Amino acid sequence: MGSRKVKLIIISDFTCPWCYVGFREMQKAIAQCSTLPITFEVEFRPFLLHPDLPDEGVDKLDWFYKKIGKAKFDSIMEMAIQQGENVGINFSFQGKIAQTTRAHRLMSKALEIGGSPLQLKLVRLLFKAYMEEEQDIADMGMLSEMAECAGVMSKDEVSAPSH
Repeated sequence: MGSRKVKLIIISDFTCPWCYVGFREMQKAIAQCSTLPITFEVEFRPFLLHPDLPDEGVDKLDWFYKKIGKAKFDSIMEMAIQQGENVGINFSFQGKIAQTTRAHRLMSKALEIGGSPLQLKLVRLLFKAYMEEEQDIADMGMLSEMAECAGVMSKDEVSAPSH
């Protein structure tokens, strides 16, 4: 019997720590199937978890404290940190939270240009940059750098008006 193809469609947002944990769990599960006659095609689709956030972003902790309260956010953060450690994520909840539309557009462009493998590479870099390195998910400079690093396109191409 030949190899079976499994297509996974993931609807996700870069500002969601549980989406990052789920992404890492999925990578782990796919790796565990490496000896089986199965191939996976993974496609990420956008979800705007916080559509009212401005592009320029706001302080992440201040925003969450105002939205759900300090005690609740601290409890959620503690759970996320524990789950993240189980899959090799070193969460940082400092920095800005911003609208993710630009990151999602870049993610879709990566799929269009290089299919699932290129999109996965970019998604991994974007999650890590935002969730672990406190990068601004809406910053064009950061997005350009991640696009170039993943091999999606050059920094100049990302900044061009057509993108």
